[in-house]
Amino acid sequence: MEDYIINKILSVFSLVISAGSGNLILDPASFHAGIYNGIMLIVSNAVMPVANVILGLLMVLEMYNITIRTEGNHGTMGIEIPFKVMFKIVLCKVAIDSTKLILEAIYSISSQLIINIGRTITGTSQLTPANIDLIRANIEGMDFGVKLMTSVEVTLIYFIVQFVMVIINVIVVGRIIEIYVMMGIAPIPLATLPNAEVSGVAKNFLKSFAAVCLQGVLIFLVIAIFPLLFANSTMGDISDAADFSKSLMIAAGYSFVLLISIFASGRWAKSICNAM
Repeated sequence: MEDYIINKILSVFSLVISAGSGNLILDPASFHAGIYNGIMLIVSNAVMPVANVILGLLMVLEMYNITIRTEGNHGTMGIEIPFKVMFKIVLCKVAIDSTKLILEAIYSISSQLIINIGRTITGTSQLTPANIDLIRANIEGMDFGVKLMTSVEVTLIYFIVQFVMVIINVIVVGRIIEIYVMMGIAPIPLATLPNAEVSGVAKNFLKSFAAVCLQGVLIFLVIAIFPLLFANSTMGDISDAADFSKSLMIAAGYSFVLLISIFASGRWAKSICNAM
């Protein structure tokens, strides 16, 4: 029975540490090449032509507004302002054509942050052999009835964490699908850049995309913190059976805190990026 309890505790750590981490660091092309290639075809064949039309209309409108503002001006001011507008239009066209590069650059920043966090914190979230031996020694000192109750509590925590991990994986997959959708439609909001009145659409889109990318970082950070909380609770005062049981229940409560934090990660990311 001691081995069963220890194995369940170790399984909880293994579940949490591995949850979503693989999918979180994958770029859209690596996550599902078929979906990614299909999205790129949609962008080039269906979305980009519409974006170019919108960009062209806004360019004409911007040139008209500049013509009105510079009418009657002579000398360098009459030439300088239209030249600046033309330069801005060229930059906007380059931005539209480089939509894929821009979005993948933003996503790569979040992936690198996840990798850096993983290197820093994952190694500290494992139970050491000394911790395991201490837990084993105290479990062996328990009465049979206490051991049975402890095994039931550990099993309950294991199933709770398994349920939480399923929800986390669903949220992680939903996030990458959201990224695919945003990449597929990206040229259209970015086409509003030339016009000052509607350029907020492009800016809000980029902030929203950055927020979705940052959400992955926050999810990974929450997942990385959880084993530390779990270890702290299970390694409380384990010399007493009642205290050890209480620690296990606290660990179960942390599992629900983890789930709530994962659900809140999207709101946190939007708040940080000031996205709508």
